[in-house]
Amino acid sequence: MLYEKRLLVLGGLQRGCLKIERRQDGVALVLTGSVKNDCVIAIRSGADFYCYGAFKLTSAQTFRLPADLNVDLLSVAVGDLTGDLIMSGSFRRPSPWRGNLEDDVRLALDRLGISRKSKDVGEYFFDIIPTDYDDSKVAEVNYYRSNLVADETPLDNFEAKPTEETASTILPDRQAEKNVRSLRESIEKEVREKEARKKEESEREAFREQRDKEAREKEAKRQEEKEKAERGNLTDDDYSPSRAPTELPPVSFYESVKDQLERLFSKNSRFERLERILPESKWIKIDYDESGKYYLVGVIGNPVRYLCYGVPGDYSPTPPSDLVGYCQWLALDENDPSGKGFWIMYQDGVTGKSVL
Repeated sequence: MLYEKRLLVLGGLQRGCLKIERRQDGVALVLTGSVKNDCVIAIRSGADFYCYGAFKLTSAQTFRLPADLNVDLLSVAVGDLTGDLIMSGSFRRPSPWRGNLEDDVRLALDRLGISRKSKDVGEYFFDIIPTDYDDSKVAEVNYYRSNLVADETPLDNFEAKPTEETASTILPDRQAEKNVRSLRESIEKEVREKEARKKEESEREAFREQRDKEAREKEAKRQEEKEKAERGNLTDDDYSPSRAPTELPPVSFYESVKDQLERLFSKNSRFERLERILPESKWIKIDYDESGKYYLVGVIGNPVRYLCYGVPGDYSPTPPSDLVGYCQWLALDENDPSGKGFWIMYQDGVTGKSVL
C-alpha cells in the first residue's frame, strides 16, 4: 500500500495541526494544539463520520481510522463540551460552512453520550452595554423571545433572574450574531486585502512607467550626443543637396546567410572526398538521423559563387521526384559514373536562385 503523509492546519479561536499518516494497518491522525478545557473532535470524509472525546489537548492526541479513508474529502472540527467550535480545517474545496462544522461538533457530543455543558448566563451578555437607553426605540437585536400574548403574572411575583428556558432561547440568537459578526469581519478583511493588493499593483505599474520613461529619455539624450559628436564642426555646405550620401552596394545572398553557414561549418565534419572532385569547394557532412542518414552542404569559389546541397544516392536516369528540375548527378568515382554519388543542387551565391 502507498504510504501517505499530509498536514492540515486548523484555525479558529485556537490554532492547531493535524498530521495524517496512511499506513498498511490504517490511517493515523495526530492532533496537536493548546486547548486547556475538555474537547471533542468530529471527523467527516464524504458520508463517513467519526468522533472521539472527551480529552484535553495539552499533549498530542492520536486517532485511528480505516485504511480506505478518503483524505481529499476530509474535514475536521474540534469543539468544547458546550458545543462551540474551537478550531477546524478541511481539504475539501469549497470548505464546509462554519454552521455545518458546529453541527458536527454537537453531533459528536450526542454520539459520544456527552451532555452539553451550559454556559453561565452572564456570558451571553458580556458585550451588551446599556447606553443612551430610549424606551421608544425598537431593539436592534432581539435577545428575548416574545410569546405575543399578555403576561398575566403579577409584578410582585416576578423574579429578575434568567431561567433555563431564557438561556436556551438566547443561545441561538447569540450564536447567530456571532456568526454574522465573524462573516462581516471576514468580508471586511478580504476587501482591505484586495484594496491593498490593488494599491500595490498600481504603485508597481507607476514605478515601471517612470523607469521606462527615464530609460527612453536617457537613450534619446545618448543618441543626440552621439549624433552631435559625429557631426563635429560641419558647416552648412556639408548639408547641401549636392552632397548626397554614397549608396552602399547591395548585399549578396551569400553575405546574408554567411553567419549561419560559418556556424554549420564549425560544428560539422568536413567531407574531403567531394572537395577533391570539385576544385575550390568546401563541404561538410550533416547527420540528421540516428540510422546514419545525412546530407552535404558546400560552397564553391573564393569569393563564394555557389551554395550547394548534396543528397547521397545511386545513379538513375531520372532524379528523385521531389528534386526534378533542381539537381544534377555527380558520381564519386569517375570510372563508375553509374555507381554511388550525390544529387547536387546549386544556388547562386549572389541572387539565391536555384541553377542547373
